[in-house]
Amino acid sequence: MAEVVVCILVHGPENYYRAGRQTALSVLDHSDFDVFMVHGSSSDIGLKPNHRLRLHSLPKESGHYYRARPFLRKFHALQACLDSNKNSLLMLLDSDAVLARTINKQMFERALGAKDLAMVEQTTILGSEMCRRNFLDHYIRHTLAWLDPGAPPPSLEGFRFYNSGVVLGRRKTFQDLVAWAISTLNEEKGDHTVGDHMIADQDYFQFWTNTQDPGCCTTLPWYWNHCVHWDTGFPRRGAYILHLSNFCSPPTFFQLFQMSVLRRNKEDQKSIFPLLFRLLNKIALGLRWRI
Repeated sequence: MAEVVVCILVHGPENYYRAGRQTALSVLDHSDFDVFMVHGSSSDIGLKPNHRLRLHSLPKESGHYYRARPFLRKFHALQACLDSNKNSLLMLLDSDAVLARTINKQMFERALGAKDLAMVEQTTILGSEMCRRNFLDHYIRHTLAWLDPGAPPPSLEGFRFYNSGVVLGRRKTFQDLVAWAISTLNEEKGDHTVGDHMIADQDYFQFWTNTQDPGCCTTLPWYWNHCVHWDTGFPRRGAYILHLSNFCSPPTFFQLFQMSVLRRNKEDQKSIFPLLFRLLNKIALGLRWRI
């Protein structure tokens, strides 16, 4: 058994399953980590379990449905992952992200350092004027307002708007965080929205790292979660993990094509695809912000 296990959740529309398959294959190809894939029962992932890949089916949801609920199921996926193995290190990986180069346990441990969690800070949204101050305001008006409106807001210097598409952590910390998250979810009766904003898994991770246990998380370099929506020049050479986010919508067929190609692209291999992707992504982002 590897010391690192990667937890991936796939459910919902068919393209999430197609994307999740690329995510799992990229981990199997570019690491010796175990993969724990949690899935709904509506689609076939197209993967067979083996000594490194374990598949786990989530039970059907019941009760009140709200928009954030599918994203919050990540905590149930993590609980199933923790219950199924004894791996000391865990990575939570979105099903629209792929490993683009070899990653090993030593790199994982160096990235964590002395901290218990590690994530990349999202510093902007390309095509907008978002910055850390704007993200802090968003955190106060939405995340903090929902999870603990009486808590003092973090300082601008100490605040980080972490992206939960890639989360590295130690087993004990994931256990504590998941126990708190599920307990909180069980207590809440509302629809997890503040205004038009849904309170999803990323809000829970941000609350834990900025308010619940400030100082527990180290800020990873950009290349651990290189995303088209906040990094210029995507895809840059040197990225460890490429994040093909679609802003809470299912992956498009173009994104599936990107994932398939980019997970196969060798670090030392020249390719026309990154240049083509940069051009198409620039066009796509321009259209998105004009709509």
